Order: sequence, then C-alpha cells, then structure tokens
Amino acid sequence: MISTSGVVKPCVSYNDDTLIYVPQKTLQDYFHGAHFEKIRKGHLSGEIPQGCKTCVSRRNRGLPTKWERAESRRRFSSFPVPYDNPHLQFVEVAMTNHCNMNCAMCSMEYSSKWIRPELEFRKQNSFRPYDPRWEKSFSVSKSFVNQVEPIVEDLVYGIELIGGEPLMVPETQFLLEMVAEKKPDLPIYLITNFSILNDSLIEVLGKLKNLNLHLSIDGVGEIYEYIRGFPYREIKNNLQKISLIEPKYATIVPVLSMYNIFQLKELLAELVSFAPVRLSHFVHFPEYLAICLLPKDLKEKAVANLRSLKGKNFGGPFWEQDLERLIQFVGREPGENYSFLIEKARTWTRQMNRLRKKAIWEIEPEMNFLNFSPRRLINER
Repeated sequence: MISTSGVVKPCVSYNDDTLIYVPQKTLQDYFHGAHFEKIRKGHLSGEIPQGCKTCVSRRNRGLPTKWERAESRRRFSSFPVPYDNPHLQFVEVAMTNHCNMNCAMCSMEYSSKWIRPELEFRKQNSFRPYDPRWEKSFSVSKSFVNQVEPIVEDLVYGIELIGGEPLMVPETQFLLEMVAEKKPDLPIYLITNFSILNDSLIEVLGKLKNLNLHLSIDGVGEIYEYIRGFPYREIKNNLQKISLIEPKYATIVPVLSMYNIFQLKELLAELVSFAPVRLSHFVHFPEYLAICLLPKDLKEKAVANLRSLKGKNFGGPFWEQDLERLIQFVGREPGENYSFLIEKARTWTRQMNRLRKKAIWEIEPEMNFLNFSPRRLINER
C-alpha cells in the first residue's frame, strides 16, 4: 500500500515508515525490491520482520489485526501470499491526504483540513500525535495510474482507494476511467465520505462492474455536522443519486464513537433505505473517544440500545456478527489509564466545541458527562 504520508508498505499494518514513494519508481520496483524481498524471506524463514510484529502480538492475544479488520469492508478473506513466486495481487493506495472534512476522530495525518486547526490546538495542548510530514500535501501523480495500467490484469483481488478523500484529486477519476476501459470487472473498493459526486464521476462509476462503495457517514443532521464539520444536506442529496451509479455493493459504515453511539437508531431509520449499514468500524484510536470510556450507567444504556437491534438486520449477512462485536467492545473495561483518557476526552471536546461553535451536549445530552469535572466522573465510576 501507499499511505497518506507517501510511505510504501506491504500492508496497512506494517509499522516501518522507511520506504518513501517516489513517482520515478514503479510499483513493481518496490514490490520486487530489496526491502520487500527481505520481508518475504523473513516470513519464509520464520524470522518475523520488525514491522510485522504488531500483528503477531495481536494474534497471540486473540485480537484481530488491522488487516483483518479491514477485510470487513472487502469481499474476500486473506488471500494466499505466494512468497516463493511473488506477484502483485492487490493494491491499496491513499490517493491523497487532501480532505474536505476535519472529522472529530481524525487528524492531520489523514486530512489536510486538520492541519491549520491542529497546529493551533498544539499551542495550547500537545497530547495529540505529531509528525512534521503530516504538514505536507501528498497526492499520487498521474504517472501512478500509468504504472497500474500494465499490471491491472494481474490484480485479481483488486484496488482499494482511500484518502484523505480520494475523490478530491483528479488522479482518482483517471485511475477509475482506466480500469473501466481495461478491466471493468476488477474489484474496486472506494472508501469515500461521499461528499463529491458530479455527472462525470457518476458516469465513470457506472461503468465499473465490480464497484464496492464504502460510505463513511457517521450520523444524520446535527450530530453528523458536529463530527464531520460538513453540511449533512449535501450528503443526503448525493445518497439520493446512488441508484444512478448501480454499484455492485454499497455499504454505509459509520465510525462509532462516544459522540454518536446514542444516535445510531436515528441513522438506521434515515439511511438504511439507501444502503445496508455495517457496524464494523468503531473508534479504537484516538482512545479518548472510544465508546468503552463511557461512565457505567451510559455503557449499560448503550448496550441495551444495541441489544434491542438484534434480529432486525439493517446490515446484511454481517449484521449479528458486527453487533455482537460492538456490544463486547462497549462493555470492555478501559483500564488503569481511565482518568487520564477522560481528561483527554474533555480537553479534546472543549477544542471541538470551539471549532464547531456548538457544544456536543447541546446536540447529544448524554455527552453532558464531559462537562463535569474529571474527579467527579471518576468517583461516580
């Protein structure tokens, strides 16, 4: 994959950022180069590369890896890796770090719209992760599309396009047009906030025979606008045009956090007529927005609300599985650092309130616990 920082990795979970993408090198140059070859040899010999050890650790603890969580939005499970005869089968690429939203759970690493406010926030409080590379713009060039064209026949598992917001840059449409012409049945996984949808884009998307739309929509009305910082009416208008595209699959996937968990039923009531809703994505990082940080009485209420959705199937064949995983996550104990994370949640929420010019508890009264002193919260817990 190519990340929003322009780092080339064998997969989304690999945590070594030393290999930087440059347009002069092709995807094949990277894939067959010394860096990737060393990784493959490590797996063949049983000497797990340093960048892969996070996943190994998670598996040893019975936890899903980041790659396995990503599979929930794809139409295949882990494909066999031909270490002895390596060839590209699947490409994931962050087309850009440009984005037209500054979502509450996101950061300047993935959204250019966070750069200015985040740097302002850092003058007051610097608990958020920071890397100077995140201040720079990154987009793949048109030459990247030219690199994909000769290998498109080999990509049996397809291409996943992420961002930023991938539809903000013209290179994404160039790539989609090339696929529509050369191999229209290639699986395309487009991860989008669905804020950009013009006539030319509708036309090219309609030509893709194996298009999988993953629509990141976290709520309806005011809670959506608080979380995403974008007018909800524009998203609703675009959803009404989805039938013009006729994707093979379209799924609405809200990113669930303490901010929107109590308005899930409203989301389901309004949006399920457009596409199935999956509950597979909930905030792990930043930890201070995780649902499992809710006070005990609110956690019990959230779990009761989720249990009331059992058997209703708003999300297709994965509904019950997603729901049970979410219920288990909400019930998790946050650990010894609870007071520290709650203080972060309160600090971040104050900053979000200033940015949105509205307090979250005016939209969702259950969030009023973030308006209390942290000491009172901890005592109540």
